Amino acid sequence: MLKSLQSSGSTFDSSKTLLWKWLQANANVVKTLATKVLSSYTGKIFICGWAISLQTSNQIFNFHILLDEYFPYSPIRIAYKDTDNFLKWPHVEPNGLLCLPLLNTIEIEANIHQCLLNAIELIERCQNDENYIKEEFSKEFLSYWDHSNKSIAIKSLLNINNRTARLTYIWTSKKYQLVGENIEQIESWLKNENIYFDISDIKVGVFGFLSTPPTPPFPKNPRALLKLLRNTSNEIIRVLSNIPFNEKALIVLGAQSPNGIGLIATELSAQSLNGFRRKKVYNQRINLLLRRKRGMLKNKDVQRLDAQWVHGRDQNGSLVYLENAKVLILGCGSLGSQVAMRLAQSGIGNLILIDPEILVPSNIGRHALGINSTNKYKSDELKLEIGKKYPHLKVESYPKTWQQVFKEHSNIINDNNLIISCMGEWSAEGQLSDWQDSYSLPQPIIYGWLDENGVASHAVAILDQEISLKCILDENGILKNPETKWDQGGYMQTEPACGTLFQPYGPLDASRAEFIVTRLSIDFLTHKVKNSVHRVYAGPTSQIKEHHGEWSQEHLKYRPNGFNGAFEYEKTALFNCNICNQCKKKK
Repeated sequence: MLKSLQSSGSTFDSSKTLLWKWLQANANVVKTLATKVLSSYTGKIFICGWAISLQTSNQIFNFHILLDEYFPYSPIRIAYKDTDNFLKWPHVEPNGLLCLPLLNTIEIEANIHQCLLNAIELIERCQNDENYIKEEFSKEFLSYWDHSNKSIAIKSLLNINNRTARLTYIWTSKKYQLVGENIEQIESWLKNENIYFDISDIKVGVFGFLSTPPTPPFPKNPRALLKLLRNTSNEIIRVLSNIPFNEKALIVLGAQSPNGIGLIATELSAQSLNGFRRKKVYNQRINLLLRRKRGMLKNKDVQRLDAQWVHGRDQNGSLVYLENAKVLILGCGSLGSQVAMRLAQSGIGNLILIDPEILVPSNIGRHALGINSTNKYKSDELKLEIGKKYPHLKVESYPKTWQQVFKEHSNIINDNNLIISCMGEWSAEGQLSDWQDSYSLPQPIIYGWLDENGVASHAVAILDQEISLKCILDENGILKNPETKWDQGGYMQTEPACGTLFQPYGPLDASRAEFIVTRLSIDFLTHKVKNSVHRVYAGPTSQIKEHHGEWSQEHLKYRPNGFNGAFEYEKTALFNCNICNQCKKKK
């Protein structure tokens, strides 16, 4: 029979005993808490605790010391029981629970000693320093605003870089309300979520930016809210006055705190039409007057779903380039699918996926898609998968060859910030290189592929007039200066069917290739790379030996002497080879 994690002799039991002994030795009063008291901490599951009194030179402090079932690996919680200071002091939760700094030790005596010191320091600062209270509330105002009234979440797609007071558009379901800049944005997001709606379901709301974060006491009625808004900006009031008083008004408010930008929301209830004509349009003054004198207020939580938050919590300086970028990916196989998914995760705002092939079960082991996408077009399924994960992005798919797409809609190929080619077929990539070479100002293209058995991966950016892909690959699409050497014909394998040659490599090999291709793509889009470059990721020497190959002299120029591990490097220089003369077409 398995022992309980809290049974006699367990780590929990011995740690609890050690804590109890410390409290007995250092506190003035120690009493065990009853189960009824422990259960009064709503939303928490404490299984034991003590009420203690501590006397300092200045005052007596009454605390609850609380443990959950994961102790000593979870923090000791402390509640201050002398007065109710929820929403009066910062870092105080309901029932007096204190939000204290996490400690990086599970040494029991040191832990409880430091926790109590931190608790007393917090209480004394709150008792004596009004500026501290205001500053701390401002830093973490999101943590306090929605404590007052729980409701369904607000999901925001709003662009917080635009601080202008304005009307917003709102779609409401039973689970959440989606707030966007326009109807098209909401429709695109919901479509990616496989949700279709009637345009008549869309209502309008208000967005405004507060000059300072709100601090308690928070507005409890429309009059107090309007006073807060008026002290910040008459523009927010002006926009609100355009919403008829007989309709609900959802107001999303932004504020800049020392810890970043936060969004909160509040909803003004609709007012009765009793005594007012139903179809009459009332002026702004009447709308505001009736909202101020009647109705109720509900504070609400806001979940930010805008790109700036999703892709970096407002700390991603590169996003200004990425979210406006348009990237075309040719080939959605084991490499291209992973690159597409990673670029979406990085925040590329517009992706176009082209691949004519259908996903088959043998692709799944190293592909971004799963078994539920088999027997369907790779590009279409990848678009759906990215849309589900990142519904704020724009993704297009074309289950055709790039040549077919170019013939039918040349702008799809021409009008991009970057093309990434992961097709892995020279018949398609060679023609793409010819097309690129035909322009005096070539379209930037990054070519990515894996060597035999996946022992090395390549990312080649052709960005300027000085070089062609055909300076690096020969007329058969083979590296002129390869990284590896193999027994003739020893690296390709076939399925038990006609025309089924394939490269035998696994998902880890594909992930290495995905990394250098994605990294080079982002480096280009963020202007860190401006000239053509060839990057290589080479696996460990043990991997190539396992497949009966060896490193070439070209590779050994870059591998540190005596080093057998995996590493990434950049070719020292790319030169016009002066053989095929393709480059000269650009000049």
